[in-house]
Amino acid sequence: MVDYGKTIGDAFRFSIQPKKWLYFFILDSAVLSVLFAYVLLNTSALSELMSSDATFSSFVTLAAGALTLFAVWVLVRVYISGALIHQSVNPRETKQSWAVSRQKYLSLLLVVLIVLLVTQLTAMVPYVGWIISILTGLMLFFAMPATVIGRMGAADALRTSFSLFREKLSDVVIAWLLISIISSVINLLLALPLIAAALMMMLPYLLNLETIGGMGQVLSLLISNSWSLVPALLVFLAGFAISNVFTIHAQSNVYLQLKKRKIL
Repeated sequence: MVDYGKTIGDAFRFSIQPKKWLYFFILDSAVLSVLFAYVLLNTSALSELMSSDATFSSFVTLAAGALTLFAVWVLVRVYISGALIHQSVNPRETKQSWAVSRQKYLSLLLVVLIVLLVTQLTAMVPYVGWIISILTGLMLFFAMPATVIGRMGAADALRTSFSLFREKLSDVVIAWLLISIISSVINLLLALPLIAAALMMMLPYLLNLETIGGMGQVLSLLISNSWSLVPALLVFLAGFAISNVFTIHAQSNVYLQLKKRKIL
């Protein structure tokens, strides 16, 4: 039987350690800084996209840069996640965890890409797509822990995750609900300062939209004054990092308990 109380408590204590969540925090801060600089350098192009003079070539140019940055973010994030999964079940093996993540990196990346692709494709099914997407996510919920903790290839990890879903459905659903709710609450609480600061900054511009000269001009003004959001944004990024580490730890330890239960 899964000890949910201990699992959630251990995951929370693990996730609030700065040496655990700083990896994600630094990555997200760096990527957002580059994105912000990219936006500043292309303010005129973004304003053009908001107007009737927008061209397809300008859209492609901007999208290519953003997609490249997103790809780098995913690649580094997968590497960090692999190390943190190992640390979640082997807390004293911090240094070894990075070697484990490197060893399983290609399998882990393939699992992440397959899960993203499948869940996104199923979500596109009319009317019931969101239900199918959730079910698919539940089926593949333990694929990442299985890859690292079980030292499995991508196919075996996906198969193991589906097997746990089929044989331990109630535990998988309970774990998914608890982890999702708690991580969402962490994100929401630490996003409140950012939401409040953004509303305070945007409201004057939106109330005087006609006077300012349209959404393109509003966008330029918001970008030029976005520095005022930095403190609240850093708080949000810290919360986002903590919630991600919490999810990884809880997910990994539930997986370990389910596997032990299955063996017994």
